[in-house]
Amino acid sequence: MRIDVATTCVACGAEISGGAPYCPSCGTGQPDQPAVSQDPVPLVDSRVTPPLLPTQPSTGNLILVTAIIVLVIVATVPVLVIRSVFFGPDDAVRGYFNALAARNADAAWAQLDPGGLKRASDPMLSDRAVTDTGYHPPTGFKLVKLKVDGADATASVRYTVDGQRQTEQVTLHRGRATNLFQRWHVKDGLLPLAVQVPAGASYQLGGSTMTGADSAGQFAAFPGAYRLTLAHDPLLDASPVTVVAGQAQGGTLVPRVQSAAQDTIGKQVKAYVDKCATSTALTPQGCPFYASSYYAEPVHWQVLSYPTLRETINENGQVTVDSQAPGSVSITGGPDSFAPPETFSFSVSGTAAVSGDSVVFTPPQQQ
Repeated sequence: MRIDVATTCVACGAEISGGAPYCPSCGTGQPDQPAVSQDPVPLVDSRVTPPLLPTQPSTGNLILVTAIIVLVIVATVPVLVIRSVFFGPDDAVRGYFNALAARNADAAWAQLDPGGLKRASDPMLSDRAVTDTGYHPPTGFKLVKLKVDGADATASVRYTVDGQRQTEQVTLHRGRATNLFQRWHVKDGLLPLAVQVPAGASYQLGGSTMTGADSAGQFAAFPGAYRLTLAHDPLLDASPVTVVAGQAQGGTLVPRVQSAAQDTIGKQVKAYVDKCATSTALTPQGCPFYASSYYAEPVHWQVLSYPTLRETINENGQVTVDSQAPGSVSITGGPDSFAPPETFSFSVSGTAAVSGDSVVFTPPQQQ
């Protein structure tokens, strides 16, 4: 059913009824007028939402999605395989000990997570330490057991150092470096190396010469055995010691006075005693012997025998000299002396030290 609606002329404004095409007053043509329909309007359920995407994707979309999935798989699988095969914790452990066997400190350091330790501050972490002829790297390495827990791992390793079998627990961590493969690194690959040397003495360890006021030293070192020797010293000597990194007892140099130094000290003591014997005084100044006042000066001293000397290294690293057996001198008074010649025993003491490149004996009276 349609209902005609009255309108007005577009030219003169007169009322036009019935939807006439021309105005009855001015005759101007009128535009077509829409008829109002009284057909019932269907109700729309506001709870129903039309689909946003077609329920059946197009073939092109399916191909695109499939291609993206394949690309992701192709890009991811090789990374996972490479990381698993070439960058596992076992590879980090083997790489570390292989680098030590090759005496390559740089390659060994690259496998470590040093935890803030500065390599330049420790001479035992230099190339010189592992290329020194006195260094014995681990041999016969074997990975006994490996346990992985997420980004952490624990490896039980076994190797031989200087003929001694060593077993260690090595921990590792993954992801120190922010790169694609998140490589594993050894966390506790460095071991303590303890040495005991004469106080203030210079010593050689790992190809470096070191001097410390303290007699004890401790370093962080690569696994292996190191040769500890006393540096060149005209006074002291010591037998070389092999120190194995990680062993609690460390290595101790037991110093001794060189035989050449003992001869030098003996000659200087003899010259010192002979000089004292040239004195004509009852109590020669700074000398190890004297006589009673009943001898009239000038007196005559004669050395009959020299003391047998003994050199000792005290806790401060100082060499002290004393008499293991005494010497003897005789004294004869001057022309006005009524006392007969007499023999006295005497002992010598003092210290011996290095001055420049020479050994010097110093009596206590002259210290």
